[in-house]
Amino acid sequence: LAMKKIIVVDYSLNYAETLKDFLAASENVECMAFTYPYAVLRQITNDRNVDVVIAEYQMPDMNGFEFADKVLKLNPDIRMIVMNSKGIEFLRKRRKENKVCGKVELIAKNDIDFFARLVQD
Repeated sequence: LAMKKIIVVDYSLNYAETLKDFLAASENVECMAFTYPYAVLRQITNDRNVDVVIAEYQMPDMNGFEFADKVLKLNPDIRMIVMNSKGIEFLRKRRKENKVCGKVELIAKNDIDFFARLVQD
């Protein structure tokens, strides 16, 4: 299995670190946690090997869809996932309001099964 490089960005460092630890427990995953979207954009600019970015919808400076648009413009091959504790319907409404250039997956923050599958794919 090839190494999978995942970035988690959440305004809560505690949540970001917890999710990072969960994902990185899988031996084929390298994971980094961030709290600021701009730090992630710098990382992606310098590192062309990022496979997946998982971002909280509610963040300082920009929302998850504004952020997703910037990520996908830098690297359209990244699998971009936006999460929120309010669930998928909430995110679908927000996605309509925010034009995003590429494909963005939506997940509920408590969807542990999704995260478990993500590291197995």
